[in-house]
Amino acid sequence: MASLYLIRHGQASFGSANYDQLSPLGQRQADVSGQFFANVGLHFAEAVSGDLSRQRETGERVLQSQPALPSLRVDPRLNGADNEGQIAGLLPMLCDRDQ
Repeated sequence: MASLYLIRHGQASFGSANYDQLSPLGQRQADVSGQFFANVGLHFAEAVSGDLSRQRETGERVLQSQPALPSLRVDPRLNGADNEGQIAGLLPMLCDRDQ
């Protein structure tokens, strides 16, 4: 039976000039996650990440602990929610409803 594992990216670089990169803690989180999967014998046949830098780096670091390194496929649909788009679409409806 196939299993699907969802892993959130490691901590980003809050307050830095480039938020979209892993902080040192985020790098460590990704490395430890990869080591955990290796230690419990989970081997990935395929890996997919969003195209943000912090997502790709997390995926790459997790995969480094795999015995057979699968390639990381990048899919921007995994980048996350478009919060501004959701607000722009929902705000008028909520304002009309709550008048």
